[in-house]
Amino acid sequence: KPSTGAIVKLMERNTTDAYANPGNPVTEKNQWGRDVVKLIDNGGKLLMNNTTGSSPKGDLPFLATFDIAAKKTDIIWRSPEGYFESIVKVLNPDKLELLTRKESEKEVPNFWIKNLSTGSGGKAKIADRQITRFTNPYPQLEGVTKEKIKYKRADGVDLTGDLYLPKGYNKTKDGKLPVFIWAYPAEFNSAADAAQIRGSEHRFTLLNWGSAI
Repeated sequence: KPSTGAIVKLMERNTTDAYANPGNPVTEKNQWGRDVVKLIDNGGKLLMNNTTGSSPKGDLPFLATFDIAAKKTDIIWRSPEGYFESIVKVLNPDKLELLTRKESEKEVPNFWIKNLSTGSGGKAKIADRQITRFTNPYPQLEGVTKEKIKYKRADGVDLTGDLYLPKGYNKTKDGKLPVFIWAYPAEFNSAADAAQIRGSEHRFTLLNWGSAI
């Protein structure tokens, strides 16, 4: 509290518990051009943007409100299953107008304008509007499949990974394939945290110099 200097703890969590990540507070520019936390509902709530949204179903980014007095989080929008859609920027926090980036395993990431304000019947007043129309830069990779797999490590820890298979692969006809494994060590506070699902099988496969793909 700037007026008194008092510090109030709003939330607490284990940093390696991805499922409990509340996201980051949405900010706005103040009169001096500095980013400050945006308050809504007469100063009683924060908007929290989680661009990862880890969950047992994979990453599903979300936007939530956080009630400061009740210390309670309510998710008001979440990426639809079968897609990975994240909020790039909250364009208007009061009208809940968003800029999102939406993709799927077969659909190239594109940007959309989304308005969460609802009319009668609970439906959005304004339909989503696509503002970019990027096409697949890697047509030679069309048909390559990706799936999220689960396996148990020798010490009993449950883990997950992404499995890529070549176009037209038939397990019965083609049999076993050589496997290239890309693993990066990370430290977790518990086996349960290590077993949490991270990533999404519904993200479009993009290439870069630092990727094993």
